Amino acid sequence: MDNTLELQKKIDDNEYVKIEKGVYVTAPLFLHSNMTLEIEEGAILLATLDELKYKDIKTRVAGIEMDWYPAIINAIDCENITIKGKGIIDGNGSYWYQKYWGLDMKGGMRKEYDSKGIRFLCDYDCKRPRNVLIQNSNNIRIYDITSKDSGFWNIHVLYSKNVVISGVNIDSACNFAPSTDGIDIDSSNDVLIENIIANTNDDSIAIKSGRDSDGIRVNRPSYDVEIRNCTIKNGFGITLGSELSAGIYDINIHDIKYLNTDCAFRIKSSNMRKGYVKNIKVNNLDCINVKYLFHINLNWNPNYNKCVIPSDYKGEIKEYYHTLLKTDNSLPDTIIDDIYISNVNSKIEDKYDGISRVFHLEGLDSSHIRNIYFDSINVSAIEYGYLKNVDNIVIKNSKIETKTDIIIENNEYDNRWLYEKRIVKNNY
Repeated sequence: MDNTLELQKKIDDNEYVKIEKGVYVTAPLFLHSNMTLEIEEGAILLATLDELKYKDIKTRVAGIEMDWYPAIINAIDCENITIKGKGIIDGNGSYWYQKYWGLDMKGGMRKEYDSKGIRFLCDYDCKRPRNVLIQNSNNIRIYDITSKDSGFWNIHVLYSKNVVISGVNIDSACNFAPSTDGIDIDSSNDVLIENIIANTNDDSIAIKSGRDSDGIRVNRPSYDVEIRNCTIKNGFGITLGSELSAGIYDINIHDIKYLNTDCAFRIKSSNMRKGYVKNIKVNNLDCINVKYLFHINLNWNPNYNKCVIPSDYKGEIKEYYHTLLKTDNSLPDTIIDDIYISNVNSKIEDKYDGISRVFHLEGLDSSHIRNIYFDSINVSAIEYGYLKNVDNIVIKNSKIETKTDIIIENNEYDNRWLYEKRIVKNNY
């Protein structure tokens, strides 16, 4: 039974809406200003699998503006909204993951696009709903809900300000869940993220500001974002980028616990992105079994970032393909400047047999990472790692214990690479 119409009517007619215990199958729901939506404990909003009920809206997806599916819960052009409760928004993820990867997890749209040499387009053409979208809105509060198995990003905050996300549980850690970021702050400002438990298969919490020429055109940076008192489990950690073309600055990350996470602090970009990351403060990290403690890569995932349609391509050329193909070489490559990291404790457990690297800092020949400061770093790891194109790195009051300088095969890390490695290893 589809409950969309009754739920939407209840939202339209009331300023306080309480979803009581039970399972409610729903298409996208749209909130209005000056309202509270409470999803009580035991209530589940379950995304419908009828794709005809997802009517495209104008939004931004993975850094470019385009028509795409709305989320399950949407606050667009709104103000003064609270979403709260111990209930669950369930994106019904396995359907969407199979759409991308196929039933055997090595086919689907991804295999088709890879075979045509247009891998970079698959993430956009394979439409999947987010669980929550806050777009062009002000004074939004999200408390205590669980976001589970989102088809795409779990909670997306876009072109918005004065947002608090507190006590939220992100549960989207299926091994083959593509692009299931936990929380994405996208060209937004004055945001507080606190007391989050994140368990994902992509970036746990990410800050973004647009991709390549489209991000430069929109020109809305992300700034004044605080992330505090969070627990990060499976996933790729707290990440700035890769869509950072309009810039990211004045970010404060502190008092974070990591367990079996891929990265603690990460910046990713490419020579197509341009943009900048400046004045970032990271303090009080407690890390156990983290693969890459500090990971900055300005040449991240070239296969995804190089947008070229093969000359023998016979398919449809959609309007937004042209957006992805545009380049703007008038601006300098990504600038990373003034990163302050302090009071970090990191160790690996005796039973842990995975990757363990302290530094993976890789600037571009054309744009070095500049002015990165480490203070009071107490680390035990397998590899020290490497620094390339880094100017003025300062490490003081620190103790770094490693068993070897570097293991070359661990240089290739990125999330798409891990998907493919898992598929080969497990012979799905």
